[in-house]
Amino acid sequence: MRHAGSNFSQHHVATTVAAAGASPYCVFVYNLPAEADNNTLYRLFGPFGAVSDVKAIRDYTTSKCKGFGFVNFTRLEDAWAAIMALNGATIDGCARPLQVSFKTPKGSQPPQPQQQQQQQK
Repeated sequence: MRHAGSNFSQHHVATTVAAAGASPYCVFVYNLPAEADNNTLYRLFGPFGAVSDVKAIRDYTTSKCKGFGFVNFTRLEDAWAAIMALNGATIDGCARPLQVSFKTPKGSQPPQPQQQQQQQK
């Protein structure tokens, strides 16, 4: 795996899930390998900050990942850091680079970090 740390503990998962109080920032991940699961997403995205939830979308008949998933962060800055670091990265088992972005309704803009919001004013 490139571009992602692998030091991630179950304690960190429990801590970040417990810390989730505010509405999470949902990140969409595309081009995951068929072997990817929720733990894969935690290992990839956990080093960037407080992850409240992950979901690798699986095929019901084969139990393999359909190639995409979602990661919820409790902090906007952590979500942006993960997007900037992992978009275009490749992981073991998949030749295609990851596509990582905010999950937003059609026609809406992704959330912006406070620094960028202040600069736009």
